[in-house]
Amino acid sequence: MAEKLILIRHGALEPEHTGRFVGLSDVCLSAAGRRQAEALGKYFEKPEPVHVLVSPLRRAMETAELALRPSGHSFSVDHELREIDFGDWEKKTFDEISAADPENAARWGRFERDFAFPGGESLQSFTDRVERLAGRVAAHPAQTIVAITHGGVIRFLICHFLGLRPRDYLLFTVDYASISILDLFDGAGVLKRLNDVGHLEENNG
Repeated sequence: MAEKLILIRHGALEPEHTGRFVGLSDVCLSAAGRRQAEALGKYFEKPEPVHVLVSPLRRAMETAELALRPSGHSFSVDHELREIDFGDWEKKTFDEISAADPENAARWGRFERDFAFPGGESLQSFTDRVERLAGRVAAHPAQTIVAITHGGVIRFLICHFLGLRPRDYLLFTVDYASISILDLFDGAGVLKRLNDVGHLEENNG
């Protein structure tokens, strides 16, 4: 069974996506995001054997390819690592959403499990998907699992393994190209590192 889960968020996106909800929209990394992904490569220079899972969305795939290229690590695409589908709210700001649809914005804020983003995924479907993923990760024979994925998925995985309510996902900051680490024990976890961006600071220095 897996003993360690390393969660890596994809690199930064183009400035026009800043402050907007980007879920299943298949956008590319920005130039800054590609540099961040390359900086992640230092993390994989360690001899520790890892099994790497990657979201199928382009921004995660690009991050994985750039980060893993120097070490030659392979990876597997896992579709349950994809970000939540915001449907009609894709690429909109929260202010735009709350002005146009205040009732649904309030339901989302209350984290009503039967709430579904208009034209998109329900919170129940998303959390069920992440819980299935967590079960597969915990049961995997590799000692260390790396998941290169998205902010929402990372937050919910942390909540799941720490035994927190899914609505507590807002308690965690997960920046672009950050690393968070959980030690796993019998399907539960201990948060060992959160939102580590030290590798980016070293790269900038």
